[in-house]
Amino acid sequence: MVIWINGPFGVGKTSIATALAKKWPRARIFDPEKIGFWLKLELRFKSLITLQKPPDNFQDIPEWRKRTLEEIILRLRTEKWPVIIPMTVVNGSYFKEILAPLCEMTDVYHFSLMAKPSTIKKRIRERLGRKSSKNWAIAQIDHCLANLKKPLFAMNIDTEGRSQAQVVKEILSLL
Repeated sequence: MVIWINGPFGVGKTSIATALAKKWPRARIFDPEKIGFWLKLELRFKSLITLQKPPDNFQDIPEWRKRTLEEIILRLRTEKWPVIIPMTVVNGSYFKEILAPLCEMTDVYHFSLMAKPSTIKKRIRERLGRKSSKNWAIAQIDHCLANLKKPLFAMNIDTEGRSQAQVVKEILSLL
């Protein structure tokens, strides 16, 4: 099975995924962001030759979506454990491109973690990381929240004023 933990950058997807995995020892976390970082780095090197600027968002790279899907399928086939994926995806076409094939082969559960923009901004500012990354994530909040309210991304879970344990308990009750 696949448990996709969606939500704006900084809402707590990775923290919730980690806490969920601790409650469910057979589950494994897979972070597609690592594929994205690798592809962006590769494209930066290629851009030195081609002089074409790579996209700002690695999800706009078709190869990211393809490799993400392939990696999830590989994990489902070889490990036979539930896969927990903490990843923001708010483009409906990209979301369908990755999740539709998965839905044909296994149970897929999707949860969108939500909070007030001010709460998310505070969480982003408290994280370690580069200022440019924080600014980029903050600039995405309104866009992410608006898209995640659409029916495609349904099963919104409000994290506002709730502990990790409370959110994880709700997710487990819905699985």
